[in-house]
Amino acid sequence: MNMVAGVEIREEKMTLNDEEIVQAFQKGDEDVFNVLINKDEYLICLKVKRYFLLGGDREDLL
Repeated sequence: MNMVAGVEIREEKMTLNDEEIVQAFQKGDEDVFNVLINKDEYLICLKVKRYFLLGGDREDLL
């Protein structure tokens, strides 16, 4: 499952480590946020499984 559907990420941004991603985001590069989300998508999905939203679905929590 891709939480950020339809977003293409440049190859050079995919090779950044977490610290470099945070630094780039702090400098105003909003594209790197998607890199971080895609990188840790499995962890985010694991955490979301524990919660539910009355009247909503899993995608709402994501």
